[in-house]
Amino acid sequence: TSLLATGLPTDGSAVHVTLFYRQSGQSWQKRGFVFTAAEIAADPPGLTSPAGSTLAGSQVLFEWSANDTAVDEWWLYVGSEVGSKDYVNSGSLGGVTSLLATGLPTDGSAVHVTLFYRQSGQSWQKRGFVFDSAP
Repeated sequence: TSLLATGLPTDGSAVHVTLFYRQSGQSWQKRGFVFTAAEIAADPPGLTSPAGSTLAGSQVLFEWSANDTAVDEWWLYVGSEVGSKDYVNSGSLGGVTSLLATGLPTDGSAVHVTLFYRQSGQSWQKRGFVFDSAP
């Protein structure tokens, strides 16, 4: 009276289920149901390094991962304010997933990182991160 179904969509689309049943030698009967598939969001691209909230010094290796997202192109800003690029403006990095930033402050101030990514010709998307500079 049960069945584990695998491989179902996770995008909010309609899932049609037909249950067939037969009672005491009679002909088969059926009953239809429509369910909405659960929407399971993929992990968005994000930084994987540095770990923690404080940078180690004026030179930091930033690394990131696409996670479950198909990314064709990356771009990185590092700056003193949200969305600023006064420390680093990487330009297009293509498929490269790391960048060594130099000349970062070491006065305990905030360092804002904006990771831009683009999927298959779509518009740029971004994620922001903040760290404390090394004291």
